[in-house]
Amino acid sequence: MKKDKEQKKNRHFSKKTLIYSIGTVISSVAALLAAPIYTRTLTTAEFGNYELSYALIYLLCTVGFFDIFTSTLRFMYGEKEENVENRNKAIYSSAFLIILLTAFLFISVPITALITPLPFVKASIFYGVLYSIAKYYQIIARGCDRELDYSIGFSIYHIVNLLTVCYLLVIKDYSSWSLLVAMGCGYIVEIIYFEYKLKLIKNFKRSYIDFHLMRKIFHFAVPLAVSAAGSWVLNYYTNIKIVDILGADSNGIYSMSINIARSIPSITYGVLLAWQEIAFSFKGNAIEKREFFSVALENILITLSLLYVLFLSLATILVPYYLGASYHGVLEVMYLTCACMTFETISNMLASIFGNSINSKPIMISIIIGATVDLITLTPFINTYGIIGAGYSSMIGFGITCIIRAFWIVRYEKLNINYLKIGFYIFVGIVGGYLCKSKDTVTLILVAAISGTMFLSHFRRGKRKNA
Repeated sequence: MKKDKEQKKNRHFSKKTLIYSIGTVISSVAALLAAPIYTRTLTTAEFGNYELSYALIYLLCTVGFFDIFTSTLRFMYGEKEENVENRNKAIYSSAFLIILLTAFLFISVPITALITPLPFVKASIFYGVLYSIAKYYQIIARGCDRELDYSIGFSIYHIVNLLTVCYLLVIKDYSSWSLLVAMGCGYIVEIIYFEYKLKLIKNFKRSYIDFHLMRKIFHFAVPLAVSAAGSWVLNYYTNIKIVDILGADSNGIYSMSINIARSIPSITYGVLLAWQEIAFSFKGNAIEKREFFSVALENILITLSLLYVLFLSLATILVPYYLGASYHGVLEVMYLTCACMTFETISNMLASIFGNSINSKPIMISIIIGATVDLITLTPFINTYGIIGAGYSSMIGFGITCIIRAFWIVRYEKLNINYLKIGFYIFVGIVGGYLCKSKDTVTLILVAAISGTMFLSHFRRGKRKNA
């Protein structure tokens, strides 16, 4: 009986992972196709300035909206089909919160533009609101078990974005503002698609606005907003400091390295979404939860340790030919940015375990500590080591966040972890990453072959175990 239940849960997880992966694979391919277009049509300074504007957009849509999105998803997963009325209340109560926050942001535009020296502020607020609306629709699609619609909508954004970039940059030979225009076009088409499929405006009823539930959603979201601010520091504040200290050219190099490294979370994003849904909605007893999360945590750490080495070795071989000579500095920092993205992916998966118990404080505390360390070390590291120092500072911040969450979960959730096994694979990840720094083709091929074989072996063992 227990084995049948476990197999059913694993099949459910695999099905959702496959559906979500449709969108993530398409988005990854679109991003990879766009990268050589950027490097061959934009200078490093132009791309660096664009990434600076995106840093502001992401700040607005995460901190400005208090990460209402994750909070909404948590309350929707708590209801599911058992109570459609309450699920609809979660949908529209959170929408009302987003409308209020959007109004506040537009009112604050003149003040923000006056007090900040950063460029693109007005445009960033406009695109930040567009991003947030699209993000809201994505969350609703997931919460309503519309995984395929989510994947299609997610894919639509990236396809429209890529086609617009090709037209404006390659055919019309416009400037870096083309990237913002392409982003806006992608979000608008995605929003139209989601509204057509979900019909949120058409199905609205005043009775769905629940102020008590709104307070609960906001209360759960506040620590997540602090966490989102910490995530922004770790992901994007580095861009601002690099521009400030080294200039937009260096930021273009660093940002391209980060964009390539983000293929790691993109590859595993389908797994993350399916895992988040199961973690948020898992209803088993304490023993079942402990057993499920223990196995899941082991698999997360092992898989991502091997994926880091495999991706880094292959990317180190291919990137110089793929990007061209003008972005030659990308390789120098890529092993650090890949480590950052690996740590972030692990941290996000660990955060979902806390979400199961509606306990967001450990998420907030861990990332505050990691972001604070990053803020302290970032400027002196950049002054001393250049963009390599920025990579070291971010890696330390992400690593500390990840380690605190892992230890917190193991201690307070009382998970049964095989530390020797996990330690071995983490050691493999560290040694593999160090070997990739050599840039020797034979070494890189050997590292890729070994890590790939270990990755497939681990996958097959897990598949046989669940058969």
